[in-house]
Amino acid sequence: MNLSLTHLLLLIVAISFRGPVAAFLLGFVNIAIGEMIIHKYIFHGHWKISKKTHIPNVTTRNPFILLHNRIMKIINYIFHAFYVQHWLAHHKHVIIDTKHIGEHGECSEHLRLQTLQQYPENTTSLLYSSMGMGANIYGLIFQYALLVFTPLPYCGLVFWHDKPWSLLMYLLPSLLLPLSTIYHKYLHMSDVSRRKKIPWYFRWLLSDAGDQVVKKHFMHHHMNNDRNWNFIIFADRITNLFDSTNLEPDERTIGYMKKLGLEIE
Repeated sequence: MNLSLTHLLLLIVAISFRGPVAAFLLGFVNIAIGEMIIHKYIFHGHWKISKKTHIPNVTTRNPFILLHNRIMKIINYIFHAFYVQHWLAHHKHVIIDTKHIGEHGECSEHLRLQTLQQYPENTTSLLYSSMGMGANIYGLIFQYALLVFTPLPYCGLVFWHDKPWSLLMYLLPSLLLPLSTIYHKYLHMSDVSRRKKIPWYFRWLLSDAGDQVVKKHFMHHHMNNDRNWNFIIFADRITNLFDSTNLEPDERTIGYMKKLGLEIE
């Protein structure tokens, strides 16, 4: 089932049941889809504009072409900063600094300084995102703003613009996006460090469902970085409807985690 057909069916449900519960459920569906879009197409550069370091100027007097060029420059400026902090920095760090990240949930100071020197034009993005491992308040706001490039805000405004409580319920699940960024570092820790350092409000990550999130995120980084885009809990149940890139952990995954000292008890 493709993305458009899935959305069409869900929108039909939303039209039929326009109350707060239906709004909340559709909101969760759209944040699951939105997370996948942001992670896959912006952070990993599946949209080519994310990979471009800059968009060249155009030599024309045509106002529409000039406007298009300016818009592309703005989008590229936003997307490329996230591409650098996530794909070029974070994914590299997780592979070459596994032991330090497994213990502390962040890369070593030496690697941090090296990355800042390597990408001087993206210093702000790297610092706001803790080298792609988390985010300060500004990083969380900027990441949340990426949802404008997903269906989430538009579906809500179309169906609940005249019902404030339903619109609020629809937007509530979207807070899972910045929340997942906050607990992201714990997904990379060893089991010992996670149990020792995780705060009480993220203790659910130690449950069976949380273990699955950890294992799938491990697979995304260490075994196939073109799989398992969701790490909002249960979000991959939604994206499985139209996307075949969600893989379940197997014995090979567990064996590799043990080899790196990241096994789950």
